[in-house]
Amino acid sequence: MIDIDKLLKEPQRGNIRYFPLGMLNDEYAKIIAAMANTADGSIILGIEDDGVDLHVKGFPFESPNRNEIVNLLNGFTKFSISRTSYDQKKLIVIEIDKAINGLKYHGDYLKFQNDYDNSVMAIEQVNVFISYNQKISELGDILQDKLEEEYSFKVKVNRDTELNYGSVKNLV
Repeated sequence: MIDIDKLLKEPQRGNIRYFPLGMLNDEYAKIIAAMANTADGSIILGIEDDGVDLHVKGFPFESPNRNEIVNLLNGFTKFSISRTSYDQKKLIVIEIDKAINGLKYHGDYLKFQNDYDNSVMAIEQVNVFISYNQKISELGDILQDKLEEEYSFKVKVNRDTELNYGSVKNLV
């Protein structure tokens, strides 16, 4: 469980996000997807972050509906929602595990704009084209495996195995 006292003294950002107000479950799903595509992390509802200090406001709204969020995230269940309090103010903590192969929200992989901004944006997949002939297909396999291992859902590998490297005379 997150130590609120410690966070108030030494605010952390990046893999901990703060939201002072309630949202619709669709918005919770969106920020959970962004966090899951970035790292293991937490979302704390009822704390305001002014960029310098954290301020406990409390969360007087209804807790997020986990079942509805799971449905919005196509069955992703690697998150928990718990209640806690600080100075008699209710807080909600959503703890999220990283989605190793990415997590789509309405067809897009999302991420946060940066460590200090809770706005989310689509992750632009990088298209990589590997061209080779059958004689070096193992090299293509190694390259594709390494790219997918390192960049997972952030890269889309396309391969062309139909190229013919005939003599230059045939091209003229």
